[in-house]
Amino acid sequence: MEALLKEIKSLPNIIGSFIYVENQGVEHTDLPRIFRKDGLEKVGRSLDRIFTLNAPSDLAVDSLEIKFNESVAFVQRINQGSSIITFCDPSANLSLVSMTMNMLLPELKNSLAHPKEDEDLPELGDDDLLLPSEPGAGFFEHFDETKAKNASSSTSPAAAKSADPAPAVSDSTTDESQSPGTPQEAGPADIDQLFKVGPFAVTLEKLQDALTRAIGPIGGLIMRDMVEKWLKEGPCTNDRLNALADLLCSEIDNSRLEKEFKSEIAGLLP
Repeated sequence: MEALLKEIKSLPNIIGSFIYVENQGVEHTDLPRIFRKDGLEKVGRSLDRIFTLNAPSDLAVDSLEIKFNESVAFVQRINQGSSIITFCDPSANLSLVSMTMNMLLPELKNSLAHPKEDEDLPELGDDDLLLPSEPGAGFFEHFDETKAKNASSSTSPAAAKSADPAPAVSDSTTDESQSPGTPQEAGPADIDQLFKVGPFAVTLEKLQDALTRAIGPIGGLIMRDMVEKWLKEGPCTNDRLNALADLLCSEIDNSRLEKEFKSEIAGLLP
C-alpha cells in the first residue's frame, strides 16, 4: 500500500493521500504531519456516508471532487466502506489523478483484501498529526454529519470558511516615532481579523507567502495553526515575531528550504 500511495504522490501538485476503511478508520496515509488523525477520520466517515446515501438512487457515483480555498480533495471509492482521499493543489490535473486512481484501483482493492504487515505505515497516534481538533481550526469543520447528508453526488461541494471564534486582536495606537507599517503590540484577537486588518496583517501575509513557497499549498493551513499556537503562548507583539518564525521553521522538513525561508523573512523580523 505504501508503494501505491507513493506512486500517486509522484504526480504533479499532489500533497498526499489516506485510506479510510469503515469501522477501522485511517488505515494508511502519506500526508504531511499537519493532518490530524481525528480530522482525517471525520472526513472519511462523512465521505463514506455520501456514497452510502447515494446508493438508493442507483447512480454509479464512485468518485468526488471537493474544492477548498487552498486545495482540492479527490475521493475514489475502493470498496463498499473504503475510500482513498487525495489532497491536491488547486492547479493539479484532476483528469490525470482520476485516470491514475482507476489504473491503481485493482491493486488498491487487493492491498486492502490482503494486507502485508511489512507494507503498513507506522500507526498514527492522536498527537502525531495536524490541525487542532478544537473549534476554530476551520479545515475539517465542513465535514460534519449534517452537511454530509445534504451533499450532492453530482456536484463538487465547496468548503465554507469557519465562523468559529478564536483569540482575537485589538489594534493598538501607533507610536508616531515608529516608521509606518511597523507592527505594534496587539491584544488577543480574532485570527481572521489579525490576518486582514490587524497591525500585523501585512507581515503575516508575507510570512505566509514565504512559507507557502517553501512547503507548498498547505502553507496557509500551517500558518494559521502556528499563529494560533503563537497567540496562546504570549501577546501579539513585534518582539515575539522571532518566536513565530521559529514555529514556522519547525514545520519545514528540509534544511535547504528552511535556510531559504529564513533568508526571505529576515527583513520582517526585529
